[in-house]
Amino acid sequence: MLLCVVTVAKAQYPQLQFTPDRITSGEKFSFTYNAAGTPLENKADVSCVLYYYDNQAFLWRGVDVPVTKTAGNTWAGEYTTPPQSAFITFKFVSGDSVDNNKNRSYGFLLLDSLRKGLNAPGAMAAWGLLRSPGYGATIEGYLDGSEGITDEVTNYWLDLELHHPGTGKGSSVFAVPFVQSLYKAYGDEKLDRIHRAIGYLGRKDAPLSDWERAWYIAARVIKDNKLADSLAKQIQQRTPVNAITKLADYNSFLNQRQMDSSTIKATAFLEKYPYADSSVWFDELNRIEYNRVYLAALLGKIAKNDFSAIDRYLNQLPFVAAITVYYKTIDVTHSRKMMSDSFLYNYSLKLIQFVEHLKENQPREYAYMPPSEWQKKAEEALYAGIGWPMYATHAEICNAIGRYEEALQYAEKVQQYKQFTQAQLNDIQVEALSKTGREKELKEVLLKSIYENQASVTMLEMLKKDYRKEYGSDKGFEQYLQSLKNAAAAKSNAAPKEMMNKPMPDFVMKDANGKKVSLSSLKGKVVILDFWAQWCIPCKASFPGMKLAVDKYKNDKDVVFYFVDTEEDMASDYRKANIKYLKEHGFNFNLLFDNPIEGSKKTGDVFERVCKVFTISGIPQKVLIDKKGNVRFITVGFKGSASALADELTEVIELMKTL
Repeated sequence: MLLCVVTVAKAQYPQLQFTPDRITSGEKFSFTYNAAGTPLENKADVSCVLYYYDNQAFLWRGVDVPVTKTAGNTWAGEYTTPPQSAFITFKFVSGDSVDNNKNRSYGFLLLDSLRKGLNAPGAMAAWGLLRSPGYGATIEGYLDGSEGITDEVTNYWLDLELHHPGTGKGSSVFAVPFVQSLYKAYGDEKLDRIHRAIGYLGRKDAPLSDWERAWYIAARVIKDNKLADSLAKQIQQRTPVNAITKLADYNSFLNQRQMDSSTIKATAFLEKYPYADSSVWFDELNRIEYNRVYLAALLGKIAKNDFSAIDRYLNQLPFVAAITVYYKTIDVTHSRKMMSDSFLYNYSLKLIQFVEHLKENQPREYAYMPPSEWQKKAEEALYAGIGWPMYATHAEICNAIGRYEEALQYAEKVQQYKQFTQAQLNDIQVEALSKTGREKELKEVLLKSIYENQASVTMLEMLKKDYRKEYGSDKGFEQYLQSLKNAAAAKSNAAPKEMMNKPMPDFVMKDANGKKVSLSSLKGKVVILDFWAQWCIPCKASFPGMKLAVDKYKNDKDVVFYFVDTEEDMASDYRKANIKYLKEHGFNFNLLFDNPIEGSKKTGDVFERVCKVFTISGIPQKVLIDKKGNVRFITVGFKGSASALADELTEVIELMKTL
């Protein structure tokens, strides 16, 4: 153990040398990194990430430290440690290759700038907790835990920290992990020591947070209910608003099953317990998720068309929560046409601008990331990951209210990452380019969208119009279209690999005219059943692509499509509404109505039996049945491209016709 202390105190590793060899917090130092023998050996470019433990905020912070190649595998850099830093550790990166000293870290305890010869306050706790994945104080994504230390060793370092003369308020911050490691390592034999820690935290002049830590240790670590109840009563006498009432109110919120009740509880919770960095430790240990509370407070209001809650909570939302709020408020409201786009625009823009602000101003919960990693993560999340539909929806709203330049601005941000692989985004960009008269750019987007087979019916019509203008007729257009898609189509031929051969459950359903259609009556034909519902937005979004396939086989007597309306509330006039919907939108489909579920007020008898036999669920669901009545393929969901959907169906239908 003493060897470990000396190693970290002198700040030297075989691959890493420092000047001076004892680093003091708040002072500048230089370092030399030799990549020979590491995963970065002979790499042309190396970057350095330094993590330091902040002994004022009690968290890890990441920074980018520039390094310069000096010779061969040697790189040099320098850095001035912040005054509040207690411990530093390094990561060297080149592309996907990382050197973190084989998951042992390049970690060093800093010296205290005020107390000569002593480690900085928090240094020993940081060194122990960094390598202890079970205590919630590691650096996410830095070490994989394979070289983690035991609970005994964790406790050793925390014990040293608590005896450090300069630890100060850190003695309370580290009290919970200290007791956790002590109890994990030694169990009841150390109860006396644990009770002394509780006694210290519960001293008369202690701040409320210390009392709350004492309660947590009693209630959650050693599970002494009598002691926990006693502490809870004393805390309640000090103040009626505390962490224990917070936990009780949070659990009460979680137990609400009705939206109105959940919204009321969530709103009251946020008023009573505003989010604060100082209580993060309690929230994390007790799984209090503010994201859930914010969502409930917002969604209940917006369900009643009260969008003022966005203004109220906007600046408090965490990064991921803001994206989720957008989807569940703006995106859903827009797609279901519940409010006008002119009304939604301002709130849509506010949320977009807020997440952009967070991208540029790194949130506290991501402090452990160096700015370079945060920017990459944020941009990928926003433009390529969970956030890109938010930008697409905002651009679509902009198009709807005539803000075409703005629509292009947001669509192009995402397109840099999506590269024309999303039909919805392509369609939005095409509309904005068309409205702004950018013919050359429009043609480029159309061709790139067709190449990726991610085009809408509107885009196909645009391309056909352009073809007709150039060649004088539609003759040869289908061949031209296929030639554009060949490269993209060759990238995937997944459908045949998913072939099955299982009998379709028998059925008899009625069509829009009341005529019965049975499975037995369709023997000898390739049958495509598209299960959908009026309330299902993706179902209806897939109809233009389905129409392309239906039109392609309209003269083929061996192929028949049926659109099965299912999962409808029988108290509504869904039959009339759905017949009207298909007619108004020009979908001349064969419509079937699923049968009622026995003992239920909803339809879905056939659909439920299909789901049970094939252990699947969800709509839109397309079931493809061969001439013998066996199911060969099933697809669930809609990925957004009309052209791709039609092509996928065509590929499978042509295969099934040969069976």
